[in-house]
Amino acid sequence: MVWAMGTGSHRNHRNLAVCLVALLASAARVPLAGAAPPPRAPIGAIPPLADPATDLAVAEKFYADLDYDRANLVAARVAGGKGLTHQELLRAMRILALTDAALGHEDQAREEFIEILTYAADFQVDPNLGPRVTAPFLEARGYWRAQPEKPGMEVTATVRVDGPGTLRVVTRDPTHIVKTGTVGFRWGSTIPYTTAPLTVSGPGDGIVIDVPERPANIMRLDYYAQVFDERGNAVMEVGNATSPKSAVVDIPKVVVVAKPEGRSIFASPIFWTVAGVVVAGAATTAYLLARPKSPTGATLTGAAQCGASDSAGTPGMACR
Repeated sequence: MVWAMGTGSHRNHRNLAVCLVALLASAARVPLAGAAPPPRAPIGAIPPLADPATDLAVAEKFYADLDYDRANLVAARVAGGKGLTHQELLRAMRILALTDAALGHEDQAREEFIEILTYAADFQVDPNLGPRVTAPFLEARGYWRAQPEKPGMEVTATVRVDGPGTLRVVTRDPTHIVKTGTVGFRWGSTIPYTTAPLTVSGPGDGIVIDVPERPANIMRLDYYAQVFDERGNAVMEVGNATSPKSAVVDIPKVVVVAKPEGRSIFASPIFWTVAGVVVAGAATTAYLLARPKSPTGATLTGAAQCGASDSAGTPGMACR
């Protein structure tokens, strides 16, 4: 009896152990609610944060080496920064969108391409990259084609020989990303820029900035205009302080016409024509007068034979 009870107890303990193992295995297969997903496999070391120029060079190197994961992480780090120039922002967003597309993150790549086309409407993707990249880009471009207003920025410079000029700035911001802006100009390339704040104008006539009259002997106006998002990144620009746009004053050609009053008679072509005719006539007359005369007539002298006959024997007339 004791052995039977012992045997039964042993079996019960064994069954309980089997049930606990099965329960633990089942719990291992089903994650608990709210539990974090398992960590990603390590993708390699990421260089520490440096500056935008250095980080962009690193991201582009990873992209060239087909290391899309690390290129994406570094580009995202740059794009999330502050105070980026327009070119730095475009480079970061380009690597970010291309790597997301290559990694199969189609929706995210499409949104990033839409953002890039907000900053630069002429942005293009190499068609040789294949449909995984070109498909989200074409969707982004189709999105902007369907909108009633396209983002962009235009600056028209008017400069004159005399008097002040103007800069007319038009900014189109349908996504309302622009928070501040600035415009700068200078005559020539040696003096500092004069800057003024710039507000978003919409698609109308734009904002007019007065430009003072040009200094003497300077014919070129350098100018630029930039607008920034809430983090101070240059999202749109026409030129910049390092590479400005230029407008050159067009000086009209002046034709000088001499007035006939007060001119000397010797400067008149008519005088020299008449003088030439007179001189030629005088020379001809002098030549004719000095030339020897030639005979103009002859004197005929008659001879009469008296009392003689001619050769035919005809008696001649008698002389009286």
